Amino acid sequence: MPKKSDIIFYIGTLAVIAGVAFLLVHLIVQNDPATDSLEKQKIDEQQEEPVDDSTLGRKDPVYTFDSVEGNTADTYAARFFSMQVIGVFRKRKFVSELKNSEVLRLQIHDLFITTFTARTVPELQSHEIKEELKRELKEGINGFFEDKAVKEIIITKFIISQ
Repeated sequence: MPKKSDIIFYIGTLAVIAGVAFLLVHLIVQNDPATDSLEKQKIDEQQEEPVDDSTLGRKDPVYTFDSVEGNTADTYAARFFSMQVIGVFRKRKFVSELKNSEVLRLQIHDLFITTFTARTVPELQSHEIKEELKRELKEGINGFFEDKAVKEIIITKFIISQ
């Protein structure tokens, strides 16, 4: 029959081995790329860039569209523009629809290019025209949804080549 000290030694050794095995498994699972991407996807789905809306006193969901580049309508010069557009939406479901539909994103991207390439550089430099273009984009995007999805269009980057 084993001594009491031997039994304590075996139990202690078994506890240390179990602890090391637990730590190794935890480290492997924590650094697993598949687990990381699932956790990142969950975080991305939960975090939508909110914009303060003082009239409603709440945060509205936003969607940052792919950047848009194109040539201007000027025939006398080969000029182009580069821009970044953010849409402020009325409901999160509209942002989810965008994230889940590549076709919808491409249609909206085409709307941006078509709308802006129809303008000349002097038109695109006009503040009034930019506001008109934002209204056109808002109406155009809303045309892809059942309800009026877009609350506001924000142009965060707008560069015209010289």
